[in-house]
Amino acid sequence: MPGKVGLFLALTGAPLNAADALFCGLADFHVGAQSRTEVLAAMGAGRWSDVADENRAELSRLLAGHATDTQAESKLRLHFDQINALMAGDDLLDIAARLRSLHSDDPWLANAAATFSKGSPTSAALAFELWQRVQHLSLAEVFRLEYRVSLGCCAHPDFAEGIRALLIDKDRSPRWSPPLLEQVTPELIEDHFKPRFAAPTSAGGVKLTPDQITERDMKIAFIGLGNMGAPMALNLHKAGHQVAAFDLSEEACQRLGAEGLRIADSASNVVRGVEVVISMLPASQHVEALYLGNGKPGLLAQLPAGTLVIDCSTISAASARKVADASAKLQIACIDAPVSGGTGGAIAGTLTFMVGGATRDLERARPLLETMGQNIFHAGEAGAGQTAKICNNMLLGILMIGTAEALALGVANGLDAKVLSEIMRRSSGRQLGAGKIQPPARRDGERTGLQRLCRWLWHRPDAERPGPGAGKRQRRARRHAAGRAGAQPVCGAQLGRQWRAGLF
Repeated sequence: MPGKVGLFLALTGAPLNAADALFCGLADFHVGAQSRTEVLAAMGAGRWSDVADENRAELSRLLAGHATDTQAESKLRLHFDQINALMAGDDLLDIAARLRSLHSDDPWLANAAATFSKGSPTSAALAFELWQRVQHLSLAEVFRLEYRVSLGCCAHPDFAEGIRALLIDKDRSPRWSPPLLEQVTPELIEDHFKPRFAAPTSAGGVKLTPDQITERDMKIAFIGLGNMGAPMALNLHKAGHQVAAFDLSEEACQRLGAEGLRIADSASNVVRGVEVVISMLPASQHVEALYLGNGKPGLLAQLPAGTLVIDCSTISAASARKVADASAKLQIACIDAPVSGGTGGAIAGTLTFMVGGATRDLERARPLLETMGQNIFHAGEAGAGQTAKICNNMLLGILMIGTAEALALGVANGLDAKVLSEIMRRSSGRQLGAGKIQPPARRDGERTGLQRLCRWLWHRPDAERPGPGAGKRQRRARRHAAGRAGAQPVCGAQLGRQWRAGLF
């Protein structure tokens, strides 16, 4: 929200109208009530798809066609400068003094100040604390924190007292405890943030402390700072967690160190004093060597009971189960959580996690996964995440090959690759992956998944490459498919080479 509007609304509970919602970004369009029937009919006839971005664009187009200018005046806009002045500084007592001394000819602003003055001092201090804590949280984390605080409010007297004074006795004279804002202690506010249920247990049956399940400021060791691991670790750091990192590459460590992460000189040292260990490594042998040691003590032997291990590497399901079984014997919680979304998703924090492991361990890891990703799926027990990832990769490879061959056929028949690419993106071919796999435009230096596959097809040892004495039957079949004599045959691998060269 603009300026200190969010804090003002949290402290005063001032009502909003449509103009206010538009001003502070809570709404995009104003649609009059008289347009309800037309809007619903238009939504029913809309061009919807399975692509979220396309649906958002369609909905925006539809609503924009029925939007009207609201006749209401935005009080937030009208009093914006005064609101910022009232909320200035980081001392709640100073803000409270300014609100209590406010005299305004506008009933809306005067009522907002009066509501604050009559309200619970504890509620004011709690709203101020929440406003400070949630500024860098995801929406999911905000909801989770508000749920915990709501339970905390039920455990303290002001909630029940407010209901008595307003709804039961209706004397509108609540007796707040404590009665003055100056008497609200940091300990009282912090108690509202404490979990109200029994602590969950790890896979080994070890009861977890509140510090181990908190959504914020977790002590994390991140091992593996490659193209995927580095941005994932950085997102955790930006979210406020205490992240220590390690990689065998000194250059990778230096890059993350420059971003403010603590860099350790070994895997053994990076896990000292942490609650969570996250790894993003190249292959099964690296994960097994790290955690199991392959004949010598591995990292698991150094972790205390109750530690949570999250392996985000793409490895075999058997290796994932092996690490999980060894973890359970040491009373260490372990989940396999391979990802999909590529380096772009890792940077943007929009990865998809496919998780294998116990539900209680996933729920403990969820706040961290939500910091790094957008979609989290519980595939089943240990190893199930890796199985789901392999199935997804298999399908992706099939779609990539099909897309490459379709483009090759079109190019062989004289079509422009860009034109054919756009046709497939806008037609039923999109359902088979063309719209997702091949990009509408190529950025210099960027290699797409299709490009990488074509590169592999071209360089693999068993590939049939066009050229003298090789793949004659394949080339004849392609000429026949081209439908005209002398057509230049192009296979998916050749297309990949042209793509990498920037020919289209």
